[in-house]
Amino acid sequence: MRIIVNDSSALIDLAKTRLLENLLRLPYRFVIPDVLYADELITLHHYRREQLFEFGFALGELGEPQVGKASEYSHRYPALTLKTALPRSWRKTHRTPF
Repeated sequence: MRIIVNDSSALIDLAKTRLLENLLRLPYRFVIPDVLYADELITLHHYRREQLFEFGFALGELGEPQVGKASEYSHRYPALTLKTALPRSWRKTHRTPF
């Protein structure tokens, strides 16, 4: 089963405590949306961003259809920003839980 990471703070907190590698011992495939990776995962304390892929995280690329759907979500639900709607859109397309 794939699990999409929709909040960078979860990864940052795991990085602070040096637990990222342990997360990947679970029987799941963790996916980080490309927008989250590019814009929000700047500081991972004891790790470099590139190490996420060495550990086994996958990069989820968002295409034009997912961005369009995310834009629809953020207009329909004003509490969602475009960035918070992007992982939801990717998840719906790939039928992946958060």
